[in-house]
Amino acid sequence: MVVAGVDLASCRALVALADWHPDIYVCIGFHPHEAAGMRPRDTEELRALAKHPKVVAIGEIGLDYHFDHSPRDVQREVFSRQLLLAQQLGLPVVVHSRESGEDVYRILAEWAKALGGQESSTAAENTLSAGMGGLGMLHCFSEGVEEACQYLDLGFSVSLSGTVSYPNAHKTRQVAAHIPLDRLLTETDAPYLPPQALRGHRNEPANVAAVVSEIAALRGLEGAEVASRTADNTIRLFRLSSGPSAP
Repeated sequence: MVVAGVDLASCRALVALADWHPDIYVCIGFHPHEAAGMRPRDTEELRALAKHPKVVAIGEIGLDYHFDHSPRDVQREVFSRQLLLAQQLGLPVVVHSRESGEDVYRILAEWAKALGGQESSTAAENTLSAGMGGLGMLHCFSEGVEEACQYLDLGFSVSLSGTVSYPNAHKTRQVAAHIPLDRLLTETDAPYLPPQALRGHRNEPANVAAVVSEIAALRGLEGAEVASRTADNTIRLFRLSSGPSAP
């Protein structure tokens, strides 16, 4: 399981949890809801936390114009600051985008262009590559196929959650059916967004099996193939040494 922090306190707690549980890996960062609470010195604490071997990405970062819990200009500044941190550390990013697709794409496109045009001076910078979606993932992707392909072209992957099983989620279902399988990841966003059969209930990581089954049905594939391919994509993106540990 790859779990994402939303602020400094949650990032500290998740790193401690990863020490206790062998199959938990961590993304660290400030969610856009918490952007207004990020202080300049917090960047250095995130940098220190990133030295932990179970920290695999900077996230969940991005923009959320639906709730606007933090001012939009602050969200954009904090997003850019954390993208720079990811660049310096050579870590992929997990991106949140809600009703902010135009600004998210613009900021990520500028970042990807800067990565491609720089002369890397450290080993960390050399580890970030646009190949095979290695720059990061768009989490709980909710835009259409055209937008998905634009992110793929930048060097990102897209991740789908239980919303892919919602009958009215037409754009998400089209993305699941049509984008290359080697650029697709699955997630639950637990405790939110349970699959259709469990609407109204608390979501949990085990329900990723329902996400995989729905994607398989939409693509006309066996569930085992989608499970294997998306697991491989996850291991590759987050540079995990292997799959789950033995029970």
